[in-house]
Amino acid sequence: MWTINAILAVILVLLVIYLFVSRMKERQVEERLRSKNQRLVNILRPGDVTLWTYDLNRRLFHMYEMDMSYVTETIEDMEARMDKADFKELMNCMIRVSQGLSDKEHYLQRVSRRYGNNPSEMIITPMNKQANGQSTMLMAVQHDMTKQVKQRIEDERTMMLYQALFNGSYFDVFIFDSDGYLIDMNEHACMALGVSSPDEMIAKKPNIGDIRVFENFDWRDGEGHAMINRITFEDNGYCSSPLFPKSKGNNVYYESALIPIYDNKGQLAYMCMRGMNITDVVEGFHNIRRDSNRLSEATRKIEKVLNEVDHVLVNTDTQLSVFEPDIRRQTFYRNVGKPNMVLDEIQIFYTIKPESHRVVMDNLLKTQARVNELLTFIMHSEYKNPDGSERWLKMIFHPVLGPDGKVEKYMGAMYNDSHLITTSNRLLEEKQKAEEADSIKGSFLKNMSYEIRTPLNSIFGFSDLLSAPHSKEDEAVFVAEIKRNSEILLKLISDVLLLSRLDADMLEIHPSECDLAAEFSRMCSSIWEKYHHDGVEMVVESPYERLDAVIDTEHLEMILDRIIQNAAQYTDKGTVNCRMEYVGGTMTFTIDDTGRGISKENLSLITDRFTRLSDGNGAGLGLPISKSITELMGGKMGITSKEGEGTTVWVSIPCNVTEMKKKKVVYLDD
Repeated sequence: MWTINAILAVILVLLVIYLFVSRMKERQVEERLRSKNQRLVNILRPGDVTLWTYDLNRRLFHMYEMDMSYVTETIEDMEARMDKADFKELMNCMIRVSQGLSDKEHYLQRVSRRYGNNPSEMIITPMNKQANGQSTMLMAVQHDMTKQVKQRIEDERTMMLYQALFNGSYFDVFIFDSDGYLIDMNEHACMALGVSSPDEMIAKKPNIGDIRVFENFDWRDGEGHAMINRITFEDNGYCSSPLFPKSKGNNVYYESALIPIYDNKGQLAYMCMRGMNITDVVEGFHNIRRDSNRLSEATRKIEKVLNEVDHVLVNTDTQLSVFEPDIRRQTFYRNVGKPNMVLDEIQIFYTIKPESHRVVMDNLLKTQARVNELLTFIMHSEYKNPDGSERWLKMIFHPVLGPDGKVEKYMGAMYNDSHLITTSNRLLEEKQKAEEADSIKGSFLKNMSYEIRTPLNSIFGFSDLLSAPHSKEDEAVFVAEIKRNSEILLKLISDVLLLSRLDADMLEIHPSECDLAAEFSRMCSSIWEKYHHDGVEMVVESPYERLDAVIDTEHLEMILDRIIQNAAQYTDKGTVNCRMEYVGGTMTFTIDDTGRGISKENLSLITDRFTRLSDGNGAGLGLPISKSITELMGGKMGITSKEGEGTTVWVSIPCNVTEMKKKKVVYLDD
């Protein structure tokens, strides 16, 4: 028994010792892991680097934070937060590494949400490689590439800008190193020196010190130098320096400048030489100076001739004109060499009246077709002469031929022909007025002759029947017809006399104060007594109980009489509605009827005294007379109508209202 207890005690002691040793080793392993993790964190943090692993068997991602804690994501989670194209490329890289096709894959993610949607780089490597070369675990290190990408783009942009400026320059540009040897030149310089590429010239190793024009100063002094040199070539075209363009003659004028370029430490790094061949400019200037004396003498002679031409143009109110078909522009000169006005085709039409548009357009079409003939036409100007009379301009154009024998432009003159044309037009207008007056008078007399004969024939006819044997019953009918036609004839003659007085301005307006509301009701009732007939009812509407106004009631009644007569004559059934309304110093009288109406083609002729409508119901002088009297009273008259639906005639006459009292409006419930 004691032996067993001793053995158990020994075993217990050994077990405690084993547990103690195991715990110590575990702590040592944890400490080493913590130390390694800390070193890894210290490595990842400064570069903003993240670490993640992918378990191929479990299909899980472990996204490690800076403290080496991790978050687990499924492959679906990764796909949801990545761009589709990025995720597809990531999967391809992971497959290549996992299958042993690659030991390392560099992958540039275009959009990384971890880095603010900026690009990032991933390096994917295998872990836990199997004997068959495949891996069960992948590890990826990812870091932000924004700065690198931006720097690369900026470097590329700077280089492209430099190349564009360097090769696109209109100057010869040479770049030398700090020792003065040529290292680069632009395309313009290659063309000037006649070489195919910069390498051809660089191979000759030209130096700034070999150029005689720079031997008088130290080009290493750090200052820029600019000068213009005259370079003389020998008979064989040889020049001591190859950095100057070849010349067809013996001399070259060359403008050059040296520009120093320093590095970040302030040391001279390069020298830039900018040059330009100005031989043509200098020789052209010399030629101009040689010709200046001859030009001055010729100019004095030309000025003398031009002054004489200007004197003639001003005193004859004439302008020279040049029309250029290519640009469709006309230039006018009141003085030779000094354009007075320049007009394009559209502006030309603004300066003339519409009646001249056709003749101008015809001649413009001729110029567009380059017609080789003299063009002469007359325009009626929108602008008047100084004395206020109409301005008529006569244009004469001569074609000017170019070297190819085709019309190049048209030159001519424009002069004022107003006096002759105005006189001719005035004679023509007077002739037309006389012919028109005779025509109107003949038409009017023809209509009146017909209208007067109609009632006269009726009177004579029924008088003959009355004097002939007849029955007693017919006698009343004959007398009534004689009386009716006599009234028509009397009214027709009265209308003709009234029109004559209107045409001779013999009708005078005498406004007086009255109760217009009462007068309007009285007038309508009195007029309706003369023209009413069965089937038609008159309705008089007035919103005023009393309306004291200053107006000529006598002539107002004449206007209403003729309008109401017309309404009654053409209304077989329904109503003739008469109403009045005063608004803003104007009294408006409106007569509506439910009659036959007026056709659209006759509506514009209804107030024309010289037009007789084809309905055979009289001369139709009532509405023309009403319109003339209305206009004499300072008012307006209008007519609206639709055939088969009635007619509305309104008359607006200005008047002064001194007192107004409207009728009370009573509203009744249903």
